[in-house]
Parts: sequence; structure tokens; C-alpha cells
Amino acid sequence: MDSKQKLKIELTKNLSDSQKFDLINKLRENFKSVELRSSVSQKKAFMHDDYRISYFSDDKNNLFGFMLWWNFNHLRFIEYIYVSKEYRHYGIGSLLLKSCINDETPVIVEVEMETDIQNFYIKNCFVKNQILYDPIPLQEGNEVNQYLLYSYKNIITPNILEEFLSTIHLDEYQF
Repeated sequence: MDSKQKLKIELTKNLSDSQKFDLINKLRENFKSVELRSSVSQKKAFMHDDYRISYFSDDKNNLFGFMLWWNFNHLRFIEYIYVSKEYRHYGIGSLLLKSCINDETPVIVEVEMETDIQNFYIKNCFVKNQILYDPIPLQEGNEVNQYLLYSYKNIITPNILEEFLSTIHLDEYQF
């Protein structure tokens, strides 16, 4: 990263249309298709009251990293986190995580088994839960592998797990 370049982190619900287009393209380029919503579903998620976007950009509004997450009543769920390859290892991912963390609200993220990304979450105080999670396919006809659930600082309690599962299975999450 150029030391003269100034990046800013923003938490918003309102990205410009060009930024949303850029963000959706980055999702398509960097995540498996079975993990992604359809374009229509993603646009609906952007408009949902509980959906949040944390992002890093430069003064020209170029996106270098973002995190899409849900701010539900009693928990937060990280749906996607992305940092451009040339901006990794500068702490941007950690700052994105911090944008949704407070010490009172549980934060949960699904993590693929046997990937290096697990180390990133552990470094940022997330705890690996001994729970295998079968996510709901975000597009009809797609089957997704099991994930591990990681949570910020504390193991997920049975009550939080039940709330997570019931919230994630509600129609509002499945557009």
C-alpha cells in the first residue's frame, strides 16, 4: 500500500450504484457461486433494515475491502468479508471486523473447514465452536458444504445458537 494513499473505513447503508456494482462484481470474482445470492436477492439485502456494509475506499471511492453483515436484534452475523489481494496484511480485514463488534452483542461468522481464513479469525479473538453448520443455500438448487461457526470472544451458548438458527432461517434472510 502506498504510504501517501489515504484509505477510510465507512459503515453505511447507502452505497452509490457504481459502488454496489463494483461490490457485487468483487463478490462474484472471489466467492464460490454456491455461496452467493442472486443479483436480485443481493439488491434486496442492500435495502433491508438490518443489513450493514462496512468498507474501505480511497478518496475516489474505489473499494479495497468490505464486509457485509446483519445486525439482528440480539446478534450480528458476518455474511461476507473481502480485502483486495494488494491490500491484505495491512490490518484492513481486522478493522472491518471491528466495525461490527461490541462487547455486548454476539458476533457469528461461518467459516469453511480446513482453510487458512480460520487463522485470521482466531487472530482477531474469534473462537472456533464445535458446531458443524449446514447453511441454507442462497440460490435455489445450490448445495453448500458444512461450515464451522466462529464467534467473537466466547463460545456460542445453546440460546444464542437457537436464536441464530431461527433468525437465519426466517424469510427475511431468504429473499
